[in-house]
Amino acid sequence: MKCKKCGEELPERARFCPACGTPVEEVPAPKKLEKPLEPMGFGAVPLVPIAPPPRATRITPRVPRPYGAARAGHASTRIPLSAYPTFKSETPEPAPEPKPTPEPEAVEPEVREVREPEVVETPVAEPEPQAEKDDEPEAVVEEAPEAEKDEAPVAEPEPEVVEEPEPEPALEATQAMVVEPEQPSEPEAEPADEPGTDSAAPAPADEPSEPEPALGDRARGALGSVADRVRALLPQSTEQRALVGVVALAAVAAIAFLVYVSVGWFSPFADRSYVAPEVQPPSDGSIAPLEADDQEEEAPLAIEGGPEVRSALADYSWTELSQISALICAAESDEAGVEIAAHYNLCDEAGTIDAESTKSLDLADGTSVPIAVAGFRHDTRSDGSGLAGISFVARGSVGSQPMNALAQTAGGWEASTLRAWVNEGLLAQLPAELADLLVAVDKTNNPVPGSGGGQTVTSDRVWLLAYSEIVGELGEGSWLYGAYQSEGAQYKIFSDLGVTWGESFAQVALPSGEYWWERSPSPNNSAWFMCVSPAGETSFGHRPATANAVVIGFCL
Repeated sequence: MKCKKCGEELPERARFCPACGTPVEEVPAPKKLEKPLEPMGFGAVPLVPIAPPPRATRITPRVPRPYGAARAGHASTRIPLSAYPTFKSETPEPAPEPKPTPEPEAVEPEVREVREPEVVETPVAEPEPQAEKDDEPEAVVEEAPEAEKDEAPVAEPEPEVVEEPEPEPALEATQAMVVEPEQPSEPEAEPADEPGTDSAAPAPADEPSEPEPALGDRARGALGSVADRVRALLPQSTEQRALVGVVALAAVAAIAFLVYVSVGWFSPFADRSYVAPEVQPPSDGSIAPLEADDQEEEAPLAIEGGPEVRSALADYSWTELSQISALICAAESDEAGVEIAAHYNLCDEAGTIDAESTKSLDLADGTSVPIAVAGFRHDTRSDGSGLAGISFVARGSVGSQPMNALAQTAGGWEASTLRAWVNEGLLAQLPAELADLLVAVDKTNNPVPGSGGGQTVTSDRVWLLAYSEIVGELGEGSWLYGAYQSEGAQYKIFSDLGVTWGESFAQVALPSGEYWWERSPSPNNSAWFMCVSPAGETSFGHRPATANAVVIGFCL
């Protein structure tokens, strides 16, 4: 068959042309079924095999299996198949008449362990005739559990052969069968012994007596019974448990109180043999008073607005030193300021400063510099608020820098690159606690000789020492006498060390053996700035491009 539009050969049963997609108009009519289908509703119903309905049966309780398992060297006790209840139908078939046959082969019925209460047994095999009375009884072999399959087989004791007048029907081979859970019926009463039957007669060989449970099984059963009784006595609901908890807490509190009372002073068992010492009456003069040295000295009280009094400079923080500086600044006179400093152990009562009493200043680059008190009420604040209470000076170098990186003296200290470094670069390396507390003070600076200018005043938060602030006033014997103008009074720490212009003093030399800069230009050479030599000579001179140690001063 071909497509009417494109002439393409159409496959069998095609509804559309595979080449052009034109629908095929002539659709073959459906074939008539040879046999009509029966009405089955609106849809086809799959044919599903239906299992036959369960037959009504009676379930009898099974004989419990003993808990004792076979142990090494002991044969396991097995229950014969006849002891298990069998699944009997309503219309049992009559047993065939026994007939003599040759010795039958041993029947090995399959026995599965029944664990659930709804498992019963039903006969599935036809009975076989029993052997003659002279023959040995059929051997009953029970399949061992999986846990015992790997163990070595244990020989079963041969059952005793008991002669009986009439042959009994053969053992019924049973097979475990799982049925739907049903309500178990009442167990049938066991038939009473027939009259004339001796109850003490030995059991048949194929039906041995049920062994007694092992001692461990009986102990576990007893413990389980006790546990059930204890569980029944415990509270079940949440309210009962909460009530028991409250009662227990109250009992514990009562016991603790009784124990506390029993061991306390009011207890009848307390030791009352201790006698308090007698108090000595006031002295009538016969007892000498204690010496003043034996009495503990009371710590001096802190001044209002000041910190707690400590033993040395190193024990104070920078914030506490700033508070002490404010008290000294607000003092009525220099003598009153010295008393406050002595009260806080920054000097002695005479105002003498110990140059060895220092506080460490830790820079950001890891450098640690000892700082000492230079003087009290020495420098003037740039904001016009009066004198700075405490001035400090370093007893070591904070680094090495040239006085002027441009190798010139023009402008003196005010125009030097070292002044910019200590007030900006070095200030960034100081601890934030100290940097925020620095007070700007006015510093007097000499001009470079030959420049034609006079002294200038700069406002600095960090500065270098001038020559006059180290050695004090110059005498007529000094070679700089008449040429050098004072740039400030000598600090108290140097006057207490006895430093003067006439000699070299090791007290002002650095332990590192370096030259360190002063901010004073040399009065006799316009190409030099003054510095202190490693030997402690204070009037040495170096060119400004030389990198010497930097010893700073600041005020709080």
